[in-house]
Amino acid sequence: KQWYQRRVAITAGYKNNIRRKDCKGERYQYSLTWQFQFPYNGDVCYFSHCYPYSYTDLQKDLLEIANDAVKSQYVKQRILCHSLGGNMVHLLTVTTPSTHLTEAKQKRAVVVTARVHPGETNSSYMMRGFINFITGSSPDAKVLRDNFVFKIVPMLNPDGVIVGNYRSSLAARDLNRNYKNPIKDAYPSIWSVKAMIRRMLTEREVVLYCDLHGHSRKMNVFMYGCENKEPSLRLQERVFPNMMSRNTSKFKYSSCRFKVKKKKVPTATLR
Repeated sequence: KQWYQRRVAITAGYKNNIRRKDCKGERYQYSLTWQFQFPYNGDVCYFSHCYPYSYTDLQKDLLEIANDAVKSQYVKQRILCHSLGGNMVHLLTVTTPSTHLTEAKQKRAVVVTARVHPGETNSSYMMRGFINFITGSSPDAKVLRDNFVFKIVPMLNPDGVIVGNYRSSLAARDLNRNYKNPIKDAYPSIWSVKAMIRRMLTEREVVLYCDLHGHSRKMNVFMYGCENKEPSLRLQERVFPNMMSRNTSKFKYSSCRFKVKKKKVPTATLR
């Protein structure tokens, strides 16, 4: 893929007269303006908020796994549900096949999802890296597959990705604000993920649920965790982020947050 160099000359942001409907008081939207000099006459150019990762890119990545004779032995793909627009929401199950039923039941589960906000394309690149690792041939990946069942939903909001939304679904709703009481017909992917986790909990322990995002302002890699008020479990959510910070300098534990604000209650953080 060929990327043009940045040719933005002047960038400015200002408050417009469009009032925000998602909060109380006199608060308004902002507009961003810039100047751009097109390098060629009659050319077709696209403006992107971040490096694109499309629904088509996901299909290509999943097809490559399905066509791999080794990976297809421990990676099973199925359709979790269909979106409002009729697009497939994919589910990957990654684990070493067990020879005995008792061995299979002893495995604990890890759930990883991404791209609930279409504009956060960096979450898809993190997901691609995670899938490449967990399906790879490294000794660490094999140990993880031998001991855990990984349930992976790489794109929760394919409709938003396809039509170019930044945060919302095809119904113009933020799916990440509808985990508390999702309606199946309105938010099929969120409803289906919660139903899948409920079913798994009847079979095995789910030790971790990680929903991958990008942040519009904060830098580095970090986590927003649950706020467990049970004294004996109060620090449980901080163990995995602490392990991450000890294994890579790219992860910043100091940027992590474990106190959940009221507006975050309907998000995946608490569900």
